[in-house]
Amino acid sequence: MEKKADLMSLVEKIKALDLSAKLCGVIHIINDGLADVVQSDETRVLYGQEYVYEELLGLKFKISVFSFFQTNSLGAEVLYSKAREYIGETKDKLIFDLYSGTGTIAQILAPVAKKVVGVEIIEEAVEAAKVNASLNNLENCEFIAGDVLKVIDDLQDKPDLIVLDPPRDGINPKALQKIIDFGVDRMVYISCKPTSLARDLEMLQEQGYKVVKAAAIDQFPNTNHVETVVLLSQQKPDDTIEIDLDLDELDATSAELKATYQEIKDYVLKEFGLKVSNLYISQIKRKCGIEVGENYNLPKTENPKSATVSERERRSN
Repeated sequence: MEKKADLMSLVEKIKALDLSAKLCGVIHIINDGLADVVQSDETRVLYGQEYVYEELLGLKFKISVFSFFQTNSLGAEVLYSKAREYIGETKDKLIFDLYSGTGTIAQILAPVAKKVVGVEIIEEAVEAAKVNASLNNLENCEFIAGDVLKVIDDLQDKPDLIVLDPPRDGINPKALQKIIDFGVDRMVYISCKPTSLARDLEMLQEQGYKVVKAAAIDQFPNTNHVETVVLLSQQKPDDTIEIDLDLDELDATSAELKATYQEIKDYVLKEFGLKVSNLYISQIKRKCGIEVGENYNLPKTENPKSATVSERERRSN
């Protein structure tokens, strides 16, 4: 571990730089992990404060060390303006902002929506979102800490539209299925990794959504990274008509055209010269495993004891 004196010397060198902006703080983060994730075993403020304020599209955001926020603020305004354009009419609508981070998109939409519900797995980001909503005097934002896969099971209201802004790996297929099951007319998907986007779009399109339009935003010039905004719309029939159908007026189906008892009796008499009763026909049907309904129209002369099945079978042979 570096000595504090060495770190403070570094701070003085940073402060002496000819910077175009104000230096708010210098943070020392200790992380011995090998994973490519932002985490800390220990965080120390060497100078100033551990947060900054950023303004975006007329809103103010407090950004802490581990809060997600676009590093290119001017580019972020282009990105979120495009997303807002794609989202379209939001008056009196309930919007779900899934993977909401510090609530940037939710708060951009809140002034023109009935309510926005943000869901984010990082608790610190959710707390920051709540602080930012308070800073901007927004009372129609709700932020929930938790995994989207689990949280949406507990959401009681159905959204009118959904905004998706997942991490680089995209959306868990099980979570995406639950999102699709809401059946909203429109979704806006903001992606920072084209391959993850392509995978998720395939599933969305297989289940009735189509890509209406898309835009690539160059947030990080001179790199191979790009942000993509996609508007998805659920494919529905252009028109529907209602039909009143009287089943009694339809032609009989093949199942309904089975031979009647009288037709069977006439056939046996013609082919074999035998007269058979309704009871005999029922006995043969049961022997063959054919379902037999109750016959309430037996002739008065029919005698159940007149002949057994075996006797009739011998005579027909």
